Amino acid sequence: MSSSASDSMYTLQEVFGRGKGLVAAQKILMGTRILSEKPIIRVPEAAPDNQTLRASIRRQVDGLTPDERQAFLSMHNIYADDAASRYLGISRTNALPFGDDVREAGIFLNACRINHACDNNAQKSWNENIQRHTIHALRDIEKGEEITIYYLGVLNNRKARQEALRRKFAFTCSCRLCSLPPDQSEESDRRLDEIFKLDDLIGRDGVMGIVSAPLRILRYCWIGRIVNRSWIGLSACACPQARSDRLYTKC
Repeated sequence: MSSSASDSMYTLQEVFGRGKGLVAAQKILMGTRILSEKPIIRVPEAAPDNQTLRASIRRQVDGLTPDERQAFLSMHNIYADDAASRYLGISRTNALPFGDDVREAGIFLNACRINHACDNNAQKSWNENIQRHTIHALRDIEKGEEITIYYLGVLNNRKARQEALRRKFAFTCSCRLCSLPPDQSEESDRRLDEIFKLDDLIGRDGVMGIVSAPLRILRYCWIGRIVNRSWIGLSACACPQARSDRLYTKC
């Protein structure tokens, strides 16, 4: 396994109803780097299907070792009906984006095996400095617990998440968050809709957006803690600065 962590930290195994996945072989503490991996295949993100793209993928697959090629061909393909585009189908099904500033995606032998959950316990990230894809624990992960990441960009309400996952990945999510009873699901959606609005405020107005509504932003931080979302935490990092600025802002 291509990982900066000990190989004993996780195992690749069958997960009931989810195919293969990574499962914690020991307790993994919050913040631990679970793996750090180089891509075996790189593709432009959201590139249109054309002969140039197919030729590029085929050339990279042909350059893999026998073990790497076998692992690649064993990955899930939601476009399996198109036998002529097998390499392209596997790449589009499994490629993980490098990040907002790098319009590329990659196939990673271990990271691409990590299944989705809307209440994921790990966070994926492309580290441009080391040219590796890293996975870190968002919370303590118990031994025997499946390691999960979030496939979509923003944690939206249940209906929007389900529609996006069916459209992009052809599956219906049944994670804990998506399986809440109707009343709890509605409350979760209400919180997420509020977070979405506040996150947009921070993204649009920066520190001034925080200062303009300090109590709402503190509530945002608290809700973010409840739903355990890393993208919320990134925006919430500005809250201490907002508190300092708030001392000099009239009510």
